Amino acid sequence: MKECPKIMWDTVSCIGDSITAGYYDEEGLGWVSRLSAKVAKECTKKYMFYNFGIANDTVLDALHGFHYKLENVFTSVLLIHIGVNDTCINLTGEGRQTRLSIGESFSKWSWIAWEAKKRKYKTLIISPLPVQEDEIFIEPYPDNPKDCKGIVYSNKEILAYVNRLDDFCREQDLPFLRVYEDWLGKDCYADGLHPNAEGHQILAQQIYTRLKELEFLK
Repeated sequence: MKECPKIMWDTVSCIGDSITAGYYDEEGLGWVSRLSAKVAKECTKKYMFYNFGIANDTVLDALHGFHYKLENVFTSVLLIHIGVNDTCINLTGEGRQTRLSIGESFSKWSWIAWEAKKRKYKTLIISPLPVQEDEIFIEPYPDNPKDCKGIVYSNKEILAYVNRLDDFCREQDLPFLRVYEDWLGKDCYADGLHPNAEGHQILAQQIYTRLKELEFLK
């Protein structure tokens, strides 16, 4: 019987929302699969990728992910690209209210930072992307309040969140990839919120470049 060669793999786990899940990539790949392919081609070490991107997730859901998504995954590198759904504004009869307050979001980020350090993950946090216009309107999600008339994603709210996340990562000594400004004015969106295939390729390259700078990949 032929003996299979033993290959030592490191695991890259990716936590995020619909963008991490690869929505609206016409080629069906998303930035995670594109990054995985680039790593397989250009790195000497072998890496296995797990994609835990789920549409509509917030940082609260990302925190839950530490307790069940990553429990049986021997993660070496952790990529977190989440937060834009924290900032989305529910339009109700009472006015406009963000889904999570800044305080709520960053109490969860504090727990994520603590868990990542405790588990000794090589962690990279990627900033949310801007939306293509100042504001983008979409229909309510099924889990929105019954009186929600719609959802608005606003660059004003997203930028405030990105600035706070940038400061937080500095305070926690966590690597941060700020792509917000790079994406302003880019014409690589499918619906104003999600990148198209070209956009997913650009994001994969940005993340790959930062991972190599950090020497998280060999």
